[in-house]
Amino acid sequence: MLRPISRFEKMLAHARQHLPTAPNPGPSHPPDSKEAAQERLAIVLAAASIDDYFAQKFINHVLPFLEKQQDKGKGKNAATARVCAQGAKLSEQIDRRCPYLAPLTNSAGRVERPAAQGFIALDRIFEPCGITNLSQQAIQAAVKTDPKIAAIRYPLEGLAMFMERRYQIIHEGDFNARHEIKPINHNWLLKRLDLIAAFVKQADLIITAHLPARRRS
Repeated sequence: MLRPISRFEKMLAHARQHLPTAPNPGPSHPPDSKEAAQERLAIVLAAASIDDYFAQKFINHVLPFLEKQQDKGKGKNAATARVCAQGAKLSEQIDRRCPYLAPLTNSAGRVERPAAQGFIALDRIFEPCGITNLSQQAIQAAVKTDPKIAAIRYPLEGLAMFMERRYQIIHEGDFNARHEIKPINHNWLLKRLDLIAAFVKQADLIITAHLPARRRS
């Protein structure tokens, strides 16, 4: 079985493969063009790679650790019990082969608006492992280690808006309030794909460092 980070890298590479190869005539391809449709597909696939990474990491590595701590009597607190219960639901959704779901999506399986929630829900499910503000830690580490990420203003907010754009594509057809298809800035998309790669890489290092050695791979 692939490690969650290896699986993420393959999924993100798959998303990049769908980027159009035709020369870009300007900042954006025509919104209703085939190239723009390819870019929308890349956005959906890239966002799915984030959902899948955190779901797989949690279910296969974090949840067994927390459950063992509970059994030993070391994790008998409300936060750990809540996360274990949520993890069981998430595991059941994955076993049913539902669409890739971010942790703490609602019971109907509808993709939530991440920009509205920020990354609070994501941070909460890793708190019982002793990790506070996972998303903030990961983005700060990415900024420090990658000059391309350091050049992005408000990277965590930018990542949240990328996930919001996925929501708009899936549920709203990527139409604006005037019923016009939204354009996609090609450079914006490339930078966000780099941001996703750096963010998940650093998050994986942080989560793995908080797990016992036998649960790290």
